[in-house]
Amino acid sequence: MKLYCERAIFNSKSKGYDVIFDFHSEKDLKTIIKMKKVIADENNHIKKSLLYIENLKVKPYKGPKSGFWYEVPLKELELLTKKNEEIESSLIMLKLDGKNKKQFNFQEFKTIGWYRDVKKFTSLKDSKLWLALDQMNGFDLTYTLIV
Repeated sequence: MKLYCERAIFNSKSKGYDVIFDFHSEKDLKTIIKMKKVIADENNHIKKSLLYIENLKVKPYKGPKSGFWYEVPLKELELLTKKNEEIESSLIMLKLDGKNKKQFNFQEFKTIGWYRDVKKFTSLKDSKLWLALDQMNGFDLTYTLIV
């Protein structure tokens, strides 16, 4: 299951991380909803898509980092317990508690370059944005590429 780390903050009181993940696909989202028995609205629509994990225990220097993608096996998420409390956020779908004896190593789940298989343009001038802006009269577009 591919998860994007939106935020990861170390909580010094619990000695664990408070992490917010977003899902790559709706299929992964539906899998976790079924596994953790989350109730959707009456039309079975999924309006919330963020996963919030409190007190996630990790090995030293192996915690999740904001801005990275992780491919986390479903069996790892099964170890976390669902928090039975009202979620007032309009974005957070599920809260899990990481209080368990297992220490995670998120560096082994980090994905590098999986998104490179997605079709992309070969040049900025081949992009739809460039072509649309180029067709506008009197519009001069310059860009700077920082590597």
